[in-house]
Amino acid sequence: LWRKILIFGPPCVPLFFALLSVSGYTFTANILMARMIFSAGVLLLLKMTHELCYRWVYIARGKLALVQAKQRQEAREAEEARKAEGETSESPQIFDPKSASVDLSAINAQTRQLLSTSFGLAVFISVWMIWSDVTPEIGILNYPLVGAEFVEQLVSEEEGAETVTTLSTENAVTVKDLLLFILTFVVTIIASKNLPGLLEITVLQNLPLDTGIRYAVGAIARYILMAVGIAVGCGILGIGMTQISILLGGLAVGLGFGLQEMFANFVSGIILLFEQPLRVGDIVTIGGVTGSVTRIRIRATTITDWDRKEHIIPNKEFIVGQFDNWTLTDTINRVVILVGVAYGGDTEKARELLLKICADHPEVMDEPTASAVFDAFGDSTLNITLRCYLPRLDNRLQTIHELHTAIDREFKKAKIEIAFPQMDLHLRSIDRITNPLPLSQQTSEQAENPS
Repeated sequence: LWRKILIFGPPCVPLFFALLSVSGYTFTANILMARMIFSAGVLLLLKMTHELCYRWVYIARGKLALVQAKQRQEAREAEEARKAEGETSESPQIFDPKSASVDLSAINAQTRQLLSTSFGLAVFISVWMIWSDVTPEIGILNYPLVGAEFVEQLVSEEEGAETVTTLSTENAVTVKDLLLFILTFVVTIIASKNLPGLLEITVLQNLPLDTGIRYAVGAIARYILMAVGIAVGCGILGIGMTQISILLGGLAVGLGFGLQEMFANFVSGIILLFEQPLRVGDIVTIGGVTGSVTRIRIRATTITDWDRKEHIIPNKEFIVGQFDNWTLTDTINRVVILVGVAYGGDTEKARELLLKICADHPEVMDEPTASAVFDAFGDSTLNITLRCYLPRLDNRLQTIHELHTAIDREFKKAKIEIAFPQMDLHLRSIDRITNPLPLSQQTSEQAENPS
């Protein structure tokens, strides 16, 4: 149907205006034709702008995809180099969200929807402005819904005065106001939902900001846009700042009594975004759960652990409670390895081997320096503690695995025994010479012959 309209519609428009002019409505035909041509030009300009904006976003997304492809290629080459050097391991690796790639598919969907919505809104406003003074107002749009008042007027006539009652819609909410409010609400929801993706791919990726700060900027921009949309919508309905403040005051009292926890989590979420004790991509430990922060929402924060389980933590827990942030200021972390040497072993040689293993490992930092301390005499071992530092968390588990493997291998070569718990067991001996019978038979004979 639309294809037929696009094919046969344009040729019919000049014919319609020609018939209108022949019928005697020449001025009307000229005005309508001029507005039609102007509307077509504006729509063409808006379409070109929309396509240019989409092309710009498409190029930015392509550049970002190229950067991510280079990073993946470098990671594969580094892994192949490690395998060539024999440093392979089957141990799992910790995923570092700060080095994670941006979800290009989600950002692409958000930008497309935001650009399409902006284009549709621009078309609606342009057409309305072009044809508003030509097309008479539709009467039903000015129909009052609430706030209309009846006004009595005196009409003077030759024979006397007559009282006329009219309907005043000066401060009333009409159908047009309601439709504009709905349009503003829909546009605000769509824009606030898709604005972070557009900011990410066009502006934030070009700034020296990490993942957490970029996420906070996008979230704050979304909240500001929602607040502006609500204020504009209230203005359309004729609700002033005084009424809004009274409404917010009553709402705050209601939230304080009925939804206290929800309100506390909302305020805590705002504090988390501005103060940033944790950011998206940080590795935190709270309530025995360790994982990376993947989302900070209005009510709760999502933490994904190493088993890929998502833990929903209320925002208030991060404000009033205590938690550990492993990557707040830097990613340097310490590895502690306990080694138990058997009694009689050479502890000084064991310490030298441990420090040599740390010095030879490429992931262990030279500064701060590693240390090996003979801590204590244990029940079955001579306890030595190795402490070393890693520059980041993404390879922590694999590095611990490789250090353990190297310690076991080098200690075996040096013939240093890694002890295990030992226990001496003493059994009660039975004199089989004087009492050759089993103890159970002796007991039974003593019971039969007590003398």
